[in-house]
Amino acid sequence: MDRALNDEAFGADGNQDSALRQLENSIRSMKRPAGTKKNPVRSCQDLALANAAAGEQSVSGNYWVDPNSGCDKDAIEVFCDFSAAETWTCVSPSNAVVDGRTHITANPAHTYMANMAGGSQISYEPTDALAGVNYESQITFLRLLASKARQQITYNCKNSVAVQNGATGAYTEALKILGANGVEFTAEGAEQYNVLEDGCANISGNWDQTIIEVATTKTARLPVVDVAPYDIGTDNKQFGLEVGAVCFA
Repeated sequence: MDRALNDEAFGADGNQDSALRQLENSIRSMKRPAGTKKNPVRSCQDLALANAAAGEQSVSGNYWVDPNSGCDKDAIEVFCDFSAAETWTCVSPSNAVVDGRTHITANPAHTYMANMAGGSQISYEPTDALAGVNYESQITFLRLLASKARQQITYNCKNSVAVQNGATGAYTEALKILGANGVEFTAEGAEQYNVLEDGCANISGNWDQTIIEVATTKTARLPVVDVAPYDIGTDNKQFGLEVGAVCFA
């Protein structure tokens, strides 16, 4: 009788061991998420802690995270940077590159990309986003889990000032950068960005670049959602953008 029950429950061909292994694997996955699409972690920091507890080294690369800890269907792919003293969870925008050309013909003025013909704000929704899924909440929870954030923007220029005008030394033509909570980062003033390289200061007729970094402990201010150049509006002034990943630690 007992043998019949066992055969009915697990099969007479030894499937009991297989069922137990599947159960063990499921429990192990719940205890230690792997950072895969089917088994995401909450953040890269959580993955680093789990690996350390298991005596394993964390390797930088692409992983899946589910910061809001809801259904894993809205998990997002990120880059985990374990190379520094701190662990960074980095989310790349889906429209990271704006091609270099003349985007607007008008009088010089600070103009956000969203206000240019055919332009738009910077989006962090996955390119394969599922209908009806609120991916913005994942960024919100990453902010809540972090104590600092950073992001780099590369401004590709041809006869267009990005930050400082090399001829006058002035910053009146410097880019404005719009943060997620509406704060505006500028070259001067209360909310400043850092200039890592400014090849656009001197007009040469050739393509060059300026690299800007926004770094803050007020994580609600990132990611960057828009950029406003000033020195644009004539045919010989061209620019493009490369928006880097927003990283939280």
